[in-house]
Amino acid sequence: MSIPATQRAVVVEEIGGPEVLQFKSDWAVPQPTEGQVLVKNEISGISYTDTYFRTGLYPSPKPEVLGREAAGTVVALGPKTEEFNLKVGDRVIWLANAGYAEYSAVPAAKTLKLPDTVSYEDATASFMSGLTVLALARETYTVQPGDWVLLHAAAGGAGFLMTQLLKHVGAKVIGTAGGPEKVELVKSLGADHVIDYRSEEGKDGVKTVMDIPGGRGVDVSMTLLERTHGRAVWPLSRGKGP
Repeated sequence: MSIPATQRAVVVEEIGGPEVLQFKSDWAVPQPTEGQVLVKNEISGISYTDTYFRTGLYPSPKPEVLGREAAGTVVALGPKTEEFNLKVGDRVIWLANAGYAEYSAVPAAKTLKLPDTVSYEDATASFMSGLTVLALARETYTVQPGDWVLLHAAAGGAGFLMTQLLKHVGAKVIGTAGGPEKVELVKSLGADHVIDYRSEEGKDGVKTVMDIPGGRGVDVSMTLLERTHGRAVWPLSRGKGP
């Protein structure tokens, strides 16, 4: 498979706002080093986390190519990757760095084969968010059938998946969202109750959440965002009540 010497990429040379994003057409294609594979990306994931690296909230060396996940085809193998059972031509998704580019050299240990039935688009749209959701619902707190769960930001990317996962498990879901359209979206995903945190009901969210399960409160509260940006995040956590 022919691999070019240069590629198109989105590069950040200094921290700042969106204006620091630079489109380059002559960025060097990396060579896979020990434990790495080279992937020709078909779909690059865009995550809110990328803005943290761009603004310097998460320190990282510059210049850098942003993007923490992408899906594509393996085009080269670095040394000592045999144990990962990857080969040239495999359809994969990966979690690493430098996804805003045509080619990325990424750890084989963080590269997964994709079934032919899963598109690059579907895989990338659900990969990092899906891992977040599974970690919260299976490791941070093991949600059981019948549990009452308060889910903040239920209309967001991870919330979209979490609502469906919680209902699949058999939990009762109280979601929060901002605005009527988002409320209807979360309802369509199966949530038992949805509170618009911008409404009058949302102003006394703690009382509302306590009352919905008959005064017992919820078993666990999950917040799927790092900054609230004006959203109402009520002080409910693991255990019943505030």
